[in-house]
Amino acid sequence: MMDADFRLWGTAKFSDIREFDFRGNGNLASAFFVVSFSAAGGPPIPIRIDTTWRDQQGTWYLSQSANSVPTVGQSAVR
Repeated sequence: MMDADFRLWGTAKFSDIREFDFRGNGNLASAFFVVSFSAAGGPPIPIRIDTTWRDQQGTWYLSQSANSVPTVGQSAVR
């Protein structure tokens, strides 16, 4: 994915991971985190990345992932 980003925008930068949350149970795990992303010298944008992992015989494989731009000023659905 990062190679595609660099080809599309010429430059792309990702910050360190923050707001990290990990949950695991048996052979399934999820990791959620936020990074800031900027392309072509533009301002950084926070991106929330959600991933699901599956353990198959001792090796963890990414089975799903999604990303979104968190909205500002919106109340969370409870």
